[in-house]
Amino acid sequence: MLSHHNQQSNRIDIPTAYEKNTIELPFWQAVLLCYDEIADEIFKLREQREKCTVDTAARDARIARINELQDFIKQQPAHLEAFDEALVKRWLERIIVWENHFTVELKSGLKIDIER
Repeated sequence: MLSHHNQQSNRIDIPTAYEKNTIELPFWQAVLLCYDEIADEIFKLREQREKCTVDTAARDARIARINELQDFIKQQPAHLEAFDEALVKRWLERIIVWENHFTVELKSGLKIDIER
């Protein structure tokens, strides 16, 4: 029962048709459902974009930290003859001792498991 057509584009003039009550309610329900689906998709895409932005920033920070550590490593002598506290503070995040091995975690995020 769609009687209000725009002759130039062969489209329904929805506001005019609605004002004159020539469009049935199920049509409007379908339009609203489509609108809701599109709006939901837009919100999902915005959330994904925000997450990607955060992930990219975290990745960039991690890469910068790795580059900083690599530069620091290049400046160090090849053989350590004594404990270097500055080196440990700069590189080491933590050491986890397990029953049969331990895990060394560097500040760059690298984890190294060492068997006993």
